[in-house]
Amino acid sequence: MSARDLWPAVLAHLRGCDAPAAEFLDGLPREPQERPAPPPAGGFARPVPDELDRLADTAPAETRALCAAISAEAARLSWRSSYTTADVGAFATGYAWAPIAAPDGPLVIPSGLVCIMHIGPRLHYPPHRHEPEELYAVLAGNAVFSSDRSPRTRLGPGALRHHAPYETHSMDTDDSAALVLALWKGSYRKSEIVKTEAT
Repeated sequence: MSARDLWPAVLAHLRGCDAPAAEFLDGLPREPQERPAPPPAGGFARPVPDELDRLADTAPAETRALCAAISAEAARLSWRSSYTTADVGAFATGYAWAPIAAPDGPLVIPSGLVCIMHIGPRLHYPPHRHEPEELYAVLAGNAVFSSDRSPRTRLGPGALRHHAPYETHSMDTDDSAALVLALWKGSYRKSEIVKTEAT
């Protein structure tokens, strides 16, 4: 399996989701160009998460196919962190993300980002914001999402969380890890951590 093989599973999952997934789908090509050379590494390299098989096995029916596809492809993805521990504390080494499609990704799209995020248990992603509009689709496990527009909400597999440009938001996991499909619409740049608390 390759990133190209994973792409139809990503699109199929999003087609089955409620709005605002449709708005993100409108900007994604059905068959993006595959980068002929390995994509730039970027960020800080992280190992392949070791519990993707377990998360896929325990995912509900509506997300299991995509979780299994991610697990099968995981060793060929470029897992990384965007932060140092000075930025976000333990979160920097407890999570990892891997691009699927981006201007510099394994699949090339003109703008935006489609990536997989694995967030380990008992982690706090401090408040942060960024220019791109964002959509999280929870695939396995659950996480508590907070933002300056919405109250704290625990979301599990199949749920979506939308963030407007520059909306400050955070995330927390409990005793289990979470697997999330994340999409950015617009420019592709590092998030700004909002220094409203000790990290």
